[in-house]
Amino acid sequence: MREVGSILKNCEFPFYTGLGAFFCTAAAMVTLWKGLSAGMLIPVLFCILLWWLLLRSCNQRDRLLKLCVSSGFFFLFCTPICILISIYGYRTPEGIQDGPILFFFLILCTKIGDIGAYVFGTLSSVLMKGGNHKAVPSVSPGKSYEGCAGGLICTIVLCYLLWPHCGLELYDRWISLPLGIVLYFGGAIGDLAESSFKRTCKVKDSGHTLPGIGGILDLVDSLMINSMIFWIFLKHVLHMTLE
Repeated sequence: MREVGSILKNCEFPFYTGLGAFFCTAAAMVTLWKGLSAGMLIPVLFCILLWWLLLRSCNQRDRLLKLCVSSGFFFLFCTPICILISIYGYRTPEGIQDGPILFFFLILCTKIGDIGAYVFGTLSSVLMKGGNHKAVPSVSPGKSYEGCAGGLICTIVLCYLLWPHCGLELYDRWISLPLGIVLYFGGAIGDLAESSFKRTCKVKDSGHTLPGIGGILDLVDSLMINSMIFWIFLKHVLHMTLE
C-alpha cells in the first residue's frame, strides 16, 4: 500500500497512505490469525471511517478526491491479499493443512507464465526475421504474441503436472487444463494492469525493495487477479471449505 501511495503521489493523486497501509496490514494479520471472514471485518471498519471522513469533506474537493482514490485502491489491493492468506491457511475437514501447498501451486503456475512468456518472447525475437509480433506495445513493449503462446503452454503443462501432488489428487486431473488457461490470462492481465498504472503515473518500478525486480508490487502484480480466480475455483468448482 505504501508503494501504491508513492506511485499515486508521483501522479499528484492524493492518497491516505498511512491509513491504507495500517488497515491493509491489520486485515492481513487478522485473516492469517482468524480466517477470511474475520479479516474482512477490517475493511468494513475502514469503510466506516471513510464514511465519517466523507461527512467532514463538505465543500472540500481535494478531500473528496483523496477519499475516492484511497478507498478504490485500498479495496483493489487489500481484497486479493487477504484471499491469498486465506488460501495459505486452508485446512481440510480432517485438519490436514493443505493451504501452503495450494499457495505454492498458485505461485508456481502464475509465475511460470511470466517466465515462459519472457523466454519464448526473447527467443522468437532473435530467431524470427524482423522480430516477433508485439501484443500491447502501448502498455508493455516487451510483450509479444509468441511470448504469450509460450507462457500459456508452460502454465497449462505445469498445472497438469503438479495437480496430483498438491492435495488435488481426488479431483479430475483434466480440470487443471482450463484452470491453467484462466490462470495464465489472469496473471497476464494483472501484470499488464500494473504496468498501465505505472505508465500512467510515469513510474518505471513500484519501489526499490528488490534489486533487479523493483518493488513488492512488481513481484506480486500477477497474483492479484489470480488469487481471486483460484479462490473462486477452489470454493465453487471443487467445493472446498475456505474460511
